[in-house]
Amino acid sequence: MPDKNKSVLSRRSVLDLGAKAAGAVALSSLLEGAPLRPAAERACVCIYLVGGNDSNNMLVPLDAGQAEAYASGRGSLALSPASLLPVRAPATSLNYGFHPALQGIQELYNRGLLAVVANVGRMDEPLTKGQFSAQQLPADLFQHAGASQVSYRPQGRMAIGWDAESTSLSSPTVPVTNNGISLRQQLFGLITRFRNGGTKGTYMATMSGFDSHRDQLDRQASLFTELNDGLTSFCEELERLGLISRVLVYTATEFNRTLAPNANRGTDHAWGGHHLVFGGPVRGGEVFGRFPSLQPGGPDDLGTNGIWIPSISDTQLAATIAQWYGVSNLAAAFPNLSNFPEREVGFL
Repeated sequence: MPDKNKSVLSRRSVLDLGAKAAGAVALSSLLEGAPLRPAAERACVCIYLVGGNDSNNMLVPLDAGQAEAYASGRGSLALSPASLLPVRAPATSLNYGFHPALQGIQELYNRGLLAVVANVGRMDEPLTKGQFSAQQLPADLFQHAGASQVSYRPQGRMAIGWDAESTSLSSPTVPVTNNGISLRQQLFGLITRFRNGGTKGTYMATMSGFDSHRDQLDRQASLFTELNDGLTSFCEELERLGLISRVLVYTATEFNRTLAPNANRGTDHAWGGHHLVFGGPVRGGEVFGRFPSLQPGGPDDLGTNGIWIPSISDTQLAATIAQWYGVSNLAAAFPNLSNFPEREVGFL
């Protein structure tokens, strides 16, 4: 899909988030000896992957049939099976592989602290290819500023869509650009908040660079390395401080990207994709939801180049998290939730 909204993003300072900081030190060395106040209640942390994360290479099927469909449809962007980090989904007995830069995330999955929610996307009501009509699609579905999980506030501020009080981790005074602050450093700042004021709150961390219309393989390897390092370091600190049972972390993004590459060794805007959920409350070591058929033009493809029709709405995902956090009136927070027969995803 064409990128129709670059001018809007520029005004809102969403995609110009700056370069990653280099040489971030381990969280534990920075926090050694710092006082710890008693933890209080629960915290949700959204790691927003700005630009549209291509999750087709974040988690790859390894079983016969799906693996061949992935390799054929992915073409020049296909990762070799030998390079992938294998995991198993017990509920379906299916095998997958994480991107080779996600070794720490593979370990969290195997430890039962991290799960994958498959094929999530923006939907106002359940939809299959056979039922499809253009009128059922959100008007801004393939645009960067259209993600219903996130509110774009004045001066470019982003926040968790169901909580108007959510806080950006980049800086309380800078409109949500991460200004070169790495994910690890943003989460280090959150650990400091936890020490000083307990764990209650909803927070937004951001990573830029996922708008990969060209040269995706090299760019994504660097981005996934930062995601992996930030999340695993955060886990170490939460466990060391005894806070992990109170914290839930999840990834969000505007949309997945096409399975098929474009002419610039990149990918274009698509729809349903996979998200990570992490923390003590998570029923980890599992892939929740129905993984799409990776057949281009097949039953889950909106077109012919791998635009997956979601099997789980972002509303269902967000409502599951919000209920754990303590939002009591889900109907008010998520007006479309009643359209779905299953109002929660079972990862908690």
